[in-house]
Amino acid sequence: MATATSRISARTLAAGITCTLAVGFSLSLIQAEEPV
Repeated sequence: MATATSRISARTLAAGITCTLAVGFSLSLIQAEEPV
């Protein structure tokens, strides 16, 4: 049970990091194209 939980936590953490990087990358691209 602990193994499954840690596996789910790791997957959730990885997904969160990926989403954060994707959002940050998109924002940097938008700022590069349209400087405020």
